Amino acid sequence: MSQKELAALSAEEFQELSQLINNLCGISLSGDKVYLVRQRFSHILKAHSCEGFKDLISLLRNQPSMTLKDQIISAIVTTETSFFRDQKPYDLLLQKIFPRFLEERQLRPINILSAGISTGEEIYSLSILSHEYSQSLTPPVEPVGLFSLPGLDISSQVLEQARAGLFSEIQVSRGLKKIYLSRYFEKEQDGWRVKNQLKRIINLRRYDLTSAIPLGVAGTYDVILCRNVLIYFDQSNKENILKRYHDLLSNRGILLLGSSEVINKPQDLGYEPNNQGGCLYYTKSRKS
Repeated sequence: MSQKELAALSAEEFQELSQLINNLCGISLSGDKVYLVRQRFSHILKAHSCEGFKDLISLLRNQPSMTLKDQIISAIVTTETSFFRDQKPYDLLLQKIFPRFLEERQLRPINILSAGISTGEEIYSLSILSHEYSQSLTPPVEPVGLFSLPGLDISSQVLEQARAGLFSEIQVSRGLKKIYLSRYFEKEQDGWRVKNQLKRIINLRRYDLTSAIPLGVAGTYDVILCRNVLIYFDQSNKENILKRYHDLLSNRGILLLGSSEVINKPQDLGYEPNNQGGCLYYTKSRKS
């Protein structure tokens, strides 16, 4: 689509639309995203018979449907992901974090929350890792009962794809070892589908990270992965999310962010920065 075919978006409309979207899901749009909005929202305008962004703003003001919310979120958020993306966090989990929590756990699963799972590559990578670790123990054990992997995303659209667990040839060729493909996937006409054994320790649900609805009681999670997600929020929402994660983490629990994401003044929020093998991660402070 050429720029001439895109709907016009005035500075005033962009500012109002940005505020409505921020109120809707906490996502912050910077001023350099005007063209991106015009481009990615074109199909939304058409789907809802909007002649321009003024009509869309009107819809958002008046109790927007869940379908419209999902379409807007999907248009804004980049769903770029892959299996075992940035290998270092997975090495850290396998070599340091899993052994530690296995030793410390008391008759409960090791709870690992994955926030912003997109189409599911991250949560299934975690499931594969959990299976591999469980089978490496002496004697080998089943991961059911040893691991619990809740996964969250704000978009119902990508959650449906994640639940289906069907991936294209291109998707499984990015970061997924051939041995894992043969061990945990079944070939179908439209691609590769994860085997049910990977799904047994996974629980997926729609959740807005800025929501006041509780994610669990304090100390629920041993590890929280929130990788390449906080970049979409303004500073206030980032801090609120990090404070909520802090409450949810167990004693000395681990927070893993994206490779380019850092917490400013982490001690003020109750986190201790750590680095192992070039992987930055945060531990819930003992004093918290």
